[in-house]
Amino acid sequence: MTAEMNKLRWRCRRGMRELDMVLDRFLAQDYPLLDAGSKLRFLELLEVTDPELYDWVLGRVAPPEHFAGLVGALQQHRPHP
Repeated sequence: MTAEMNKLRWRCRRGMRELDMVLDRFLAQDYPLLDAGSKLRFLELLEVTDPELYDWVLGRVAPPEHFAGLVGALQQHRPHP
């Protein structure tokens, strides 16, 4: 694992276990495939508060347009009841 990925994995650690799991799966499976612009947008997404981000991932609230694609990808990694 590269130093960049280790740093990102640390930044993806949140206060919510459920969100940690979603972000960890996304980081392992989807992040490496993103273009440079989407990777920068993902870093911006990590600045969003846990409750707000989790509401987006669960589909309770629509994310801002510029995060819609990333949130859609994150939603593919959420646990299903």
